[in-house]
Amino acid sequence: MRRKLFIAVTILLLMPTIIVNARDVRSGDICEIPEDEIVNGPLFVFCEELIIHGTVHGDVIGANIRTSIDGIVDGSLYLLGGQLDITGVVRQDVHYGGAVLRINPPVEDTLVSDEHILRS
Repeated sequence: MRRKLFIAVTILLLMPTIIVNARDVRSGDICEIPEDEIVNGPLFVFCEELIIHGTVHGDVIGANIRTSIDGIVDGSLYLLGGQLDITGVVRQDVHYGGAVLRINPPVEDTLVSDEHILRS
């Protein structure tokens, strides 16, 4: 409990410094990165729900109640929240403080038998 509180306080104290250099800051009830959208640079999010269908070339940093990632994040995730579902690709580290974490990466190859391989 103390560790989570320490992490939350540290993030809040560093946020004013970080936001000055941010390229993309989003907030609101629902923040969505559509499939055809590309975010270059870090993405700072403070939403009730964050949905990433598109691509983020940089880190994703913020706090959300629910987060769903089925797109691509080229950087790392630094998130606080209630639930994080990852069915897409996160190319670096996942740093998450929250109640529910589900990681179901996309399946590249599924072995059906010794001779047949399905590719998705």
